[in-house]
This record gives sequence, structure tokens and C-alpha cells, in this order.
Amino acid sequence: MPAVSKIVRRWWSASVTRLWTRRRL
Repeated sequence: MPAVSKIVRRWWSASVTRLWTRRRL
């Protein structure tokens, strides 16, 4: 299911970016 993989990757990327931004701030 490539579609599911793409969604999970996008959600994971957004989560990681949010965590990094919170840590930086």
C-alpha cells in the first residue's frame, strides 16, 4: 500500500519537524 506509506511518511515528517521546533524554542 504505497498510498498509506506516503501518508505515514508525511505525518511522521510533520511530527518530527514540530518536535524539533519545540525543542529549539
